[in-house]
Amino acid sequence: MIDDMTKEVEILAYKYMESQDDETVFDYLQDTDGKVRTIAGKTIQLRGSDELFYQVISLKNAQKYYLRELCAFILGQFKTVNQDILAQIPPILLALSKDNSISVKTNAIYALGHFYGCHSMNLPLSDIDDKIRKMILSYSTHPTSSVRVSCAFALGNLPDDKTVRATLNQLLNDENAEVSEWAEVSLEILDNK
Repeated sequence: MIDDMTKEVEILAYKYMESQDDETVFDYLQDTDGKVRTIAGKTIQLRGSDELFYQVISLKNAQKYYLRELCAFILGQFKTVNQDILAQIPPILLALSKDNSISVKTNAIYALGHFYGCHSMNLPLSDIDDKIRKMILSYSTHPTSSVRVSCAFALGNLPDDKTVRATLNQLLNDENAEVSEWAEVSLEILDNK
């Protein structure tokens, strides 16, 4: 019963957020409730306007870690066909992956996985892609399991090569079950490309 009520409230919250203008939705990113911030972030992802993109990237240097985290989250699945905007997203996420906050770092790596999963066929590979690949490979041995999980997820969306597969095979034996599960899923994704 409580789960049904929670789902109904969540659906109402999404409907409410969809009815708001861009400025109001963006303001909800500052809400004290993480669920509200997430709903606002998902709404911004779906709208994908140029104006919202520039507002979102203003969060990359925010004092509050959760705003930098939201910046990564939103950019990873930002729905736009604007090639100039799409080209700006990987370098921003790469910079956020170097953040001192583990949650920002983790979300930036997840976001890169989502981004490459959605857009890799639409963009020519560039030098930044190799830097991202090297960064994700290097973080795959990070002492924090959430970072390793995000790497295992992201590697399945990168171009397939021997180093990516070798790293995923190592992650299959990770002490953290979630890391090894995502490594297995990513290997399956690469097998089906």
